[in-house]
Amino acid sequence: TQAYLSGDLRRVMDAARSQYDAVPPSVQGWFEAELLERRNDRMLRKVEEILQNRRVLVAVGAMHLGGRTGLIDGLLRRGYRIRPLQPGL
Repeated sequence: TQAYLSGDLRRVMDAARSQYDAVPPSVQGWFEAELLERRNDRMLRKVEEILQNRRVLVAVGAMHLGGRTGLIDGLLRRGYRIRPLQPGL
């Protein structure tokens, strides 16, 4: 919670990944590829399609935000400005 509230996405990802440390490496690889990277790509394309017509609030699970294949980097690479909401707003 503290990592998320402070905006430290690396710590968020590390904490989330530690949840499945005991899972076999092949399952971890599948999870990363299918449920994060490919899903992020699909979500990114859909979000970009929606953004063509209007401004939106996008809410996703924390593991979809960070990293080179995360939604934040994907949108930034496409030239979008991203502004996080501050707690309490």
